[in-house]
Amino acid sequence: MSSERAEPEFSQDLIGKAIADYRAGDEQASFELVREDGHVRTVLISDLCEHQALAPIGRAALNLCIGRVLDVGAGLGRYSRNLREIGLSVTPLDPSEECVDFLKEIGFDNAIHADLTAPSRERYDTILMLGSNLGELGTIERLGAFLASLEGRLTEGGVLICDSTDIYRSANPPSPEHRERSRASGRPEGYLEYQVRVEGEVGPPSGRLHIAETDLGRLANAMGLKFDVAFRDDQARYLAIISRGGDGQSSRMYDVVKRAGTDDLRIDRRMQGGSKTHAIAAKEMNSAADYVVIRNLVSRDVAALIHRYALLHLKAGGHFMLDGQSCCPSRYADGCGEALLELLKPQFEEVIGETLEPSYSYLRFYTNGAVLERHIDRPACEISATITIGYSAEQAWPIFIEVDGDPIGVDLEVGDALLYQGIQVPHWRQAFGGQYWLQLFLHYVRSTGEHFRHAFDGRGSIGPWRG
Repeated sequence: MSSERAEPEFSQDLIGKAIADYRAGDEQASFELVREDGHVRTVLISDLCEHQALAPIGRAALNLCIGRVLDVGAGLGRYSRNLREIGLSVTPLDPSEECVDFLKEIGFDNAIHADLTAPSRERYDTILMLGSNLGELGTIERLGAFLASLEGRLTEGGVLICDSTDIYRSANPPSPEHRERSRASGRPEGYLEYQVRVEGEVGPPSGRLHIAETDLGRLANAMGLKFDVAFRDDQARYLAIISRGGDGQSSRMYDVVKRAGTDDLRIDRRMQGGSKTHAIAAKEMNSAADYVVIRNLVSRDVAALIHRYALLHLKAGGHFMLDGQSCCPSRYADGCGEALLELLKPQFEEVIGETLEPSYSYLRFYTNGAVLERHIDRPACEISATITIGYSAEQAWPIFIEVDGDPIGVDLEVGDALLYQGIQVPHWRQAFGGQYWLQLFLHYVRSTGEHFRHAFDGRGSIGPWRG
């Protein structure tokens, strides 16, 4: 059961009753959201308290928060607690008195009991509205009025981070008949009424607007606001960044590189130590334990070019998106990466003694605190190379691989590559302590292997991806 959405603004008394039961010791306390078309979702209060196991869209949102944060619709503080733990100044706001009492009990003395659209006495660098709380506004008119009020709520360059769902593309969409009835009645696209049910008691109906990203973007742009989508998941949910413009456009959402310039291109400094280069025979690549470290595969001049190219695209906005694996700015099949995918293939073939077919390239900015969980790759990544392009960090940040059950840390300086069997060798990285680390991934399949059908990753040929 997903608990990523926070409790809605409607029927606060009934939700407050469930929360009070939970605080009194009932660990199974819950409420139900009954949609007008009959769909029912049960929400456990304990899930709303859980702040460690966040879905990717939640982790992505936290990674974008900067400065002073107003957590609107904070509920029981699952996002506020995470923001506090990473050192940000956060003010939770919620319309439920029971929620605010709980927030104060766990140390948020500044928690505000107010309606989601209550006038703000202060300005914030980030307004966070997760759990589809933007949809609680109910109508396009109220949503537009709230967006218009951002000028008085945000600092110069501040951002609104919010999520919503294209309900008709979700896992539980309303029926086509319901959609037609809604259109005929003049209700906005994506509007649905819900009721809260607790122990048989049902609250009054209240509307929620599930606004598709194209509609929200159109509305924001019409009001002179900047709009970007930073993340999409497979449940038709998206994470949007809306800002007043200026320094707050999409570049601001990647605060990790806002100070990066010529002096931050750390391509000439060599770290001390590092793993020894391992040479292996071609026949040994059949073992899951095999890997090769290739030093200086990419020259410093080429690495510097890619580094600058990536920074400029990151600051311009619209090129990188947060991925679901690391919640860091990433780019699938970037043109520069695709060129190297083709140009470096002969060198990798020489190392392993087999012919390869290109699959795809991937460019990623790891940000402060990023963790790459232990995993193996999908079939399109049969033979993989990870190459360090540039970074802003004070010390090495090794990639770990598992060989014969033992973890081995491999330090890669700029231009160095680790070549390994991605679908067999577990690999991971621990929490990153620097500002950013730019890595390029090149993936291949064996020309005569069982994964040959994954060549080009199903695209028909290599080249820049425009998705």
